Amino acid sequence: MLTKDQKEWLNHLSDSNFIKITPFDPKIIEIFKSERDTLKSFLGSSQEVLLRGSSYLEIQGKGELDIYIPVSPKDFNPTMEKLINHLG
Repeated sequence: MLTKDQKEWLNHLSDSNFIKITPFDPKIIEIFKSERDTLKSFLGSSQEVLLRGSSYLEIQGKGELDIYIPVSPKDFNPTMEKLINHLG
């Protein structure tokens, strides 16, 4: 049995917008490594830049890179400024 909130959430979903699920492509790992190196070039070589999501698990997904950059709360704003300045 669905709750009222669950029904409302389901009802907001589109019946016409679909996503495409694609098989895992090993090239995505090389693409990630290139993106990671670019990010580290302006965030600093010690900054962790991690792959997450379906690519990390090497399973089918939407064909997108899920990149995770862990930072402490005190470093969040300076890191965001660097990302915005370099990536827009």
